Amino acid sequence: MSTYLGDITIGDTLDHKFTSVDSSGVPTALVSGVISAYVDNSTTEITAGVTLTASFDGRTGLNHVRVVATPANGFAAGTNIQLVITTGTVSGASVVGYVIGLFSINKRTPLDSAWSHVTFGPAGRSRRSGQWQYRCAELGRYRKPDR
Repeated sequence: MSTYLGDITIGDTLDHKFTSVDSSGVPTALVSGVISAYVDNSTTEITAGVTLTASFDGRTGLNHVRVVATPANGFAAGTNIQLVITTGTVSGASVVGYVIGLFSINKRTPLDSAWSHVTFGPAGRSRRSGQWQYRCAELGRYRKPDR
């Protein structure tokens, strides 16, 4: 199971740690590892701005990946990214194809211009809930609960 790392803003730097283990579950060094970023359904790998540090801080099996998500490195807003091991072995066995993390770039932002008119009062109740429901329905984001 891959870890969802959140929704970041284009231009952000994302840091993520993951553990490589042997068949017994003991942390083991990732050898000659490379992490690539896949965007949405594309088969094009992005490696620019993606840096892997195996055995981070001298801790065997603790790995760190840093992603600098800039347009110059090939990243774009409104996308989903999967971080995948594209080269590497653990205890002599290939780990190519393991997804180590997922994130999005400006895709799941909770507040956008469509929601800017909504204000919340005590207990999170909208002061303009009727307008909120109308606007959500208009955008296809609101569904009345089944009764």
